[in-house]
Amino acid sequence: MTVKSIEVIRDMIEYPFYSPALDIPMQYIYMLFPFIHLMSIRIIRSILKHILKRDIVDVDDISTSLEDIKRDIIDSNDEGRMA
Repeated sequence: MTVKSIEVIRDMIEYPFYSPALDIPMQYIYMLFPFIHLMSIRIIRSILKHILKRDIVDVDDISTSLEDIKRDIIDSNDEGRMA
């Protein structure tokens, strides 16, 4: 969705379209969509962290190794089988 939003913004810059009500370029409105999408991913992650009551590995964290991520996935699958 983020990539598609950027494509739409590029098209809006090339072929400007103005808001009928406010008469402002729609490219500025569409520039908000990628940020909203990325923020919603973070919000969902925070909600899941609160519901599951455990730390969820941040995939964007450079210090997190691939082995830590694999171990977290395996642990979460094992907990699901025990319940």
